Amino acid sequence: MVLFCNFKTYVVAKDDKGTKHKGTGGQRVMYTEHSPAWDAKNRFQLPPELPLSFDPIKHLFTDQAAAAPIEKAKEFFGTENVKVVDEPVPETPEALWKPVDYAPEEEQEISKLPKALQDLMRADQVHPSEIQMVASTKKEYMPSGMPVSEYPKDFIEGWVIACWPQILETIKAERELPF
Repeated sequence: MVLFCNFKTYVVAKDDKGTKHKGTGGQRVMYTEHSPAWDAKNRFQLPPELPLSFDPIKHLFTDQAAAAPIEKAKEFFGTENVKVVDEPVPETPEALWKPVDYAPEEEQEISKLPKALQDLMRADQVHPSEIQMVASTKKEYMPSGMPVSEYPKDFIEGWVIACWPQILETIKAERELPF
C-alpha cells in the first residue's frame, strides 16, 4: 500500500452571502486511493480516507495478515515450491557491499602513503583505485591513473585526509553492489 498523509482543512462561509470563506480547524488524515492531487493505493479494501493513526491499519501488520501472502503463494505454486526464508534484509546498499582483500600491489601502494591515510583506508576498507576515482574523475584534481603514492603531500594532507568523510561518502555511492 501507498498512503498519502495530509492535513485536511475545513472551509466555512464567513459572511451571510457566502462570498467570503475562511479555512478553520482540520485534522490529519491519510488517503488510501489515488487522486489528481496525490498518489495513494492499497490492496486491502481500506476506505478512501482514514484518520492519521496506526490504529486503522494495525490489523494489516499482525501475524495472521503477514501469513496471508505466504498461504496464497502456497495455494498458487504448491506447498513444495514455496519456502519461507527468515533472513534479515539489509537496510542500506552499503550493507550489501562485500569488502575485497587488498591485492599485493595495493598493499605496496598503501605502505607508501602517510600513516594517517593508511589508517583511514584500512578502517573503511578503501582501495587506492577508489581514491584515484574520486580525485581524477569526480573532482578532476589529479590525472587519471596517477598512483595515490605520487600525489603531492600537501594534497594528501589538505584534501584527501581533511575531506575524508566526503570522499568516503562518494566512494560508497560508487561501489558496485552484488546485483
